[in-house]
Amino acid sequence: MNVEYIEVGRVCISRAGHDKGALYMICRVLDDRYVLVCDGKRRRLDSPKKKQVKHLKLTGQLAHTVAEKLRSETKVYDFEIAGALEHYASSFTGKEG
Repeated sequence: MNVEYIEVGRVCISRAGHDKGALYMICRVLDDRYVLVCDGKRRRLDSPKKKQVKHLKLTGQLAHTVAEKLRSETKVYDFEIAGALEHYASSFTGKEG
């Protein structure tokens, strides 16, 4: 897996666990094995899910606006994350791999 794709704001799909197939956004990189992900609905920024990178399918999509706000520690609202993920959701519907 390419380490350069593990970054804040990257859209990803869960490949393992009870949330398999769920669309998330990386909200924090803990190390080269673990990240915190959120979706703005079930998993909000105040309680992100810790996932192993190997259990995520990283996409080529990056939510630039939200990523910049997260990196600069500007206030990010859950509806912004949910809206960004909804924008990308249609691209991934039925394309699980």
